[in-house]
Amino acid sequence: MDTCIKVEQFRCRSEDDLFDLGSEIASHLTDEMTVLLHGTYGAGKTLMVRGMSLFFQIDPSIISSPSFAIMHEYEGNILVKHLDLYRINSLDEWLTLGIEEDLGRSLIIIEWPELVMERIPLPKVDISITIAENQDRCVDVKWYQ
Repeated sequence: MDTCIKVEQFRCRSEDDLFDLGSEIASHLTDEMTVLLHGTYGAGKTLMVRGMSLFFQIDPSIISSPSFAIMHEYEGNILVKHLDLYRINSLDEWLTLGIEEDLGRSLIIIEWPELVMERIPLPKVDISITIAENQDRCVDVKWYQ
């Protein structure tokens, strides 16, 4: 059973706040962690990844949602693999990607991770972004060791 060692909650009142939060979270990540990003369409998952990329010396303007490509790789001061599993329908499709062998060996950020949650080893960070009635973003961050 995974042990949650820290739970944090944030309220982002603007896109800049969400971007900056991504950079702040990235400052605590290592190249052996997996980040699981949950949120509806338009919640700001990819915007948060852009903020994270800045911390790793990757130009945020090149970060795009990997919805159709499934995975993008970015090289900064560490290698970042950014995945979107929305279109992955089975564990067999997931296994075909060959990502499991990279888990724990490089920083992997997964949008729409629900299908593979049980397969992700520690350490990992589980981030949920929800949209409040006033369009603020409520962000819950759980750190697992």
